[in-house]
Amino acid sequence: MPPTLSSSPNSPPSPARLVIVEDQPVIREALAQWLNNAPGFAVVASVGDAKGARESVGREKPDVVLLDLMLGGNDGLGLIAELSEAVPKTKILVLSMMNEAVYAERAMRAGAIGYVMKSAESAEVMNALRCVLEGRVYLSPKIFVGMFRGLLQRSTKGSLPGAEGLSDRELQIFQLIGADLPNREIARQLGISVKTVETHRENLKNKLGLQDGAGLKNAASFFVNSLVA
Repeated sequence: MPPTLSSSPNSPPSPARLVIVEDQPVIREALAQWLNNAPGFAVVASVGDAKGARESVGREKPDVVLLDLMLGGNDGLGLIAELSEAVPKTKILVLSMMNEAVYAERAMRAGAIGYVMKSAESAEVMNALRCVLEGRVYLSPKIFVGMFRGLLQRSTKGSLPGAEGLSDRELQIFQLIGADLPNREIARQLGISVKTVETHRENLKNKLGLQDGAGLKNAASFFVNSLVA
């Protein structure tokens, strides 16, 4: 159950507690103000370095850490690994200007559950936050496509036949199937109709050589889980 739900049915939902880790004060303050004004979120700490991150996350045990990889020359990937081990229930979302093609997969393997670029629209950042709060992997379509194709290229056996012919939209839907989302929710997130999602699912089964919906779901789940294994 998402951490934003209150234990009492008669009380308002408890906000998701966030720690922001960003070494640029202007950006850090802007993020804190924006998220404190957003329904369902509360910034419990806002820090600019790895030391402050360790202290605040250890003390507050927030639901989410929104973390930049560049912290005055410190190793952001190492910090992710430290925080993941120290507070395993806390979700880590990277918000960075660092080259996504180089750093996204490394951040996920270090323990992050999502990666979004600072150049993204605010709506995408908010969507990423809500995804990781629900325990779902979040990657931008561009990152996901690259990691998916890279995984297939590295695999020596069991690669999905026809995967190189998938469109970017089909790869997005494949990711969301792997996150165990129903067709209606996939349609809502992507702004398309349920019928269009069903058509994409049929195309995915045909292109990937899968016999049925269960096979498609298993293949998608295997890939999504491999991102954070």
